[in-house]
Amino acid sequence: MSPGDNFRVAASLDSSKLQDPYLTQGMADSGVPPDGVAFSPMLTVWRHLWIESDRMANVPTTGDEKNFVAGTGAVYEPPNPTNGMGWVQLNQNLPDAFDDEDQFKYGVYVAGTFSYPTYSSTANWINEDQVKIKGDPIADGAPTSYQLYDDDAAQPQNPQLGTWASIFNNAYIEPAYLPTTFSSVVPFQRNLSSSDVAWGTGTWNDQYGAPSTSDFWTELVVGAFQPETSKDYDPDNEQAVAGAAKVYGDDNQCVIYCETIRDLGVSAEKSLAHEIGHGAGIEDNDCEEGCIMWRDINNQIGDHFCDKCIAEMRNDAVY
Repeated sequence: MSPGDNFRVAASLDSSKLQDPYLTQGMADSGVPPDGVAFSPMLTVWRHLWIESDRMANVPTTGDEKNFVAGTGAVYEPPNPTNGMGWVQLNQNLPDAFDDEDQFKYGVYVAGTFSYPTYSSTANWINEDQVKIKGDPIADGAPTSYQLYDDDAAQPQNPQLGTWASIFNNAYIEPAYLPTTFSSVVPFQRNLSSSDVAWGTGTWNDQYGAPSTSDFWTELVVGAFQPETSKDYDPDNEQAVAGAAKVYGDDNQCVIYCETIRDLGVSAEKSLAHEIGHGAGIEDNDCEEGCIMWRDINNQIGDHFCDKCIAEMRNDAVY
């Protein structure tokens, strides 16, 4: 059942001719049978890796998990005549999930029927926070109620490998997708930490419908929104995480952070191939440089599975 194993079927009308020393492994390897024995062509084992593709629900517009900050009592300073920008006193200390400096850079401030681009925001420890916007809300009637959005724009999607499925072929593994009846929509979680994924906690863990066995290999992949606030690329100078894999216990499960991938401008399909590689027990950089499981000093991954990773995948009894 190991991918890449090779076999020949030998047939004879005389069963004694199928025994060593009349029939040897060397003959099978060479493809030249002894008299009275027929060989099949070489048969190579391929394994399907069946993928259950789930996703989180859409970003909610109400409740604790909504992805914006609402408030009242905004106070405006007149815009700078040179660049048209001015500070807004928000009349609140921003919640922890939104309290990184410049979290709202390149987002939008909505007040009344008006929308203003945002260029900076504070992350005060105790004092009320501010956001710098372009425009003149004072001239627009100085509406005091507002909603503050960062630059997030994606919704969770069902992850797909696309053309990156082919890189598993060198390990004699062919990814395939379980029917959509196995797919689920799990509860939304705005910031699902990579450590929660590693330990199998958080709302993403759907207890997939087809657990992996030696006879039927499966991988659960879930389209999530974004990781913990320190790694969600808000603001853009953070060390962002595009995906995460479960590494403790049943490790053939992973998530792809759809919003962070959009923000980074990287390939979701390639990122998924990397995370599925962890399902074979392969760790980052425990392989050859240039491999898709290798991260360089710029946190970039390669474009193929190296020989060491291929050997690891072929050695698995259960993916």
